[in-house]
Amino acid sequence: MLQVLVDVIPGYSIRELTAEEKQQKVKKETKKLQTYEESLLRYYLKFLQFCEKMTGKLNVKGRKLDEHSFTYKLGMLCLKAMNRLVTSAPHFNYATNILSTIIRLSLCNDHAVVNEVCTTLHQVFREDLHLRISLFGARSIASLVTKRKGHVPPQLIATFLSLNIKYKKQLDKLEADLKELDAAETLSTKMKTATETMKHVFQCYFSVLKRVPNVALLEPVLEGLSKFAHLLGVEFFEDIVLTMEGLVDKENLRLLDRLYCINTVFVILSGEGQLLNVDPSRFYRSVYRLLNQLPFEKRPGTLLDVL
Repeated sequence: MLQVLVDVIPGYSIRELTAEEKQQKVKKETKKLQTYEESLLRYYLKFLQFCEKMTGKLNVKGRKLDEHSFTYKLGMLCLKAMNRLVTSAPHFNYATNILSTIIRLSLCNDHAVVNEVCTTLHQVFREDLHLRISLFGARSIASLVTKRKGHVPPQLIATFLSLNIKYKKQLDKLEADLKELDAAETLSTKMKTATETMKHVFQCYFSVLKRVPNVALLEPVLEGLSKFAHLLGVEFFEDIVLTMEGLVDKENLRLLDRLYCINTVFVILSGEGQLLNVDPSRFYRSVYRLLNQLPFEKRPGTLLDVL
């Protein structure tokens, strides 16, 4: 059934007809197409509703799931089906509904389910050229983080790192890509969507930094800030620098996390943040002090990438 749906889904979103439009007389070919699209949407929705019902049984609080049970296996099968649909047809009807269901499942206490969810989100964000579905995903994750007061799996926050946000030097290539796809949107529309997407990402990051409910959340948050610091608004610079300054001195943080803090500050100070009254020598000293710990780290390659 899944493969049939993947094969027949058109390359556009089907607009549901109004009651008035259904009464209008149209050509035979048009009527035939309308009937086909209506039937496709009806059965597609039924399939999604079944999958949502089955995957809902995976999100059971306070009880460990039996991986050998029929309910678990069917739930995982339905989750993989929804993942396949949203990655292969993110433009089609109900894509945002599928994404909402998937994101909610990130709160499941089963690692296999969480990994399946986050792998899909990484793929959706990475392959979304127009950022439409990414904007919805970022907004949904930020809302979930706020609602749960930061108590979400670190892997969920880490999915933001796959967002297809372009650097300025890549904008020319982006515009060419859009033209090749005959996209109706302009580059300015794309940038507006990217800005809105990053607003929700930073909202999520700031929410975690404010509460720090779980130290494990700091790695994806700090890595994300380090990667996207050039996109931060000037109004956030001072608060971020002060926050990073406080985190660098925390001995309970891993070396990698503290290096991400320093890198974030340097990215800010290398751009418009030069106007801030911040003495970078304090962070240079921190770098040299932390270098002594580098040989004892399990992932020296990752640390060198940050440096």
